[in-house]
Amino acid sequence: MDEPVIFEKLQSIATQLSIEIRYVDIDNPGGLCRIGESLVILANQKLSVDQTQELIAKALSRCSTDHVFMPPKIREYINQHSI
Repeated sequence: MDEPVIFEKLQSIATQLSIEIRYVDIDNPGGLCRIGESLVILANQKLSVDQTQELIAKALSRCSTDHVFMPPKIREYINQHSI
C-alpha cells in the first residue's frame, strides 16, 4: 500500500472516531490531545507526509479502534507505531 493511500485511510479512521486533525505551527511534532470534550490530533504543519502519517498512527494507537473497519495493512501500520 503506497503512502498516499495510507495517509488517506488514517485520516478517514480519525474522522470515523470523531477526531479532528489540525495542522498548526508548533515547536514540536504534535500528538493527540483533548480540547474541551473533543479529541484532536495536532500536527506540525512543517512535517513531511511520512512524519505526519506516523504521528497520526501513533495517536490512533492510543484510541479504541476495535469497532472501526480498516484494511489489515492499515491496522498493522497503526500497531507498528503504537506507543
